[in-house]
Amino acid sequence: MTDFGNSRVFLKSENLVLRYSFYILARMSPKKISILLIDDDQWIVDSLILYLRESEFDVHTCMRGDQALAAFREVQPDAVILDINLPWQDGLSILRELRSESSVPVLMLSARDDQNNISTSFEFEADDYIGKPFSPKEVVMRIKAVLRRGTSQPSKEWLIYRDLRLIESELRVIRWNKESLLTKSEFQLLKYIIAREGKVVSRDDLMREIMGYANFLYDRTIDTHIKNIRHKVGDDVILTVRGIGYKSF
Repeated sequence: MTDFGNSRVFLKSENLVLRYSFYILARMSPKKISILLIDDDQWIVDSLILYLRESEFDVHTCMRGDQALAAFREVQPDAVILDINLPWQDGLSILRELRSESSVPVLMLSARDDQNNISTSFEFEADDYIGKPFSPKEVVMRIKAVLRRGTSQPSKEWLIYRDLRLIESELRVIRWNKESLLTKSEFQLLKYIIAREGKVVSRDDLMREIMGYANFLYDRTIDTHIKNIRHKVGDDVILTVRGIGYKSF
């Protein structure tokens, strides 16, 4: 005689075990890094989605500027790729609002020769920019570099160089009793240059060691960061060695 009651109990227990096993496996699976891509060009969006997903990123998209902040708050991404020229609200104003509530890494997309927008992007604390037209592979490489810079653990100690005091944990520089707050990229550039104590550092070395990628033609990222450091800390804090690179004062 078959005991159906016991069979039902066994099946229920087995289902519970299976569900619990799937739950544990899901919890153990590594969480993908999420990217919010904000761009209104369908071809660019489709291309970047393909390459980003091939690199194991979890990609979310938004194609209207006036919906970007709402999308950001909903997704809570690990990084943002943000186009400057968007309908309804431009990328620079979105970046400025975004920075009032988050320090999430932001990679700006801009016209190659649009130096004013590029400079403003860094003033509003963008982490990097890339000019159009671009290779989707380059965008993936840039976003990986930005994420690596964001995960480095800052030192809590003071770094003193001549009349400069640098506090890495706060991204703060003190000079002549004046305090300046730098972006992560600006701080790392300044720290790297002054650590060489007057030795010349090439632009290519800075691109590779600090920005995390090799030099690209027409890329003015380093130059723009140096300009912003000088504006905040002092024109003489980093000296240009024409045709070679930079050195500390």
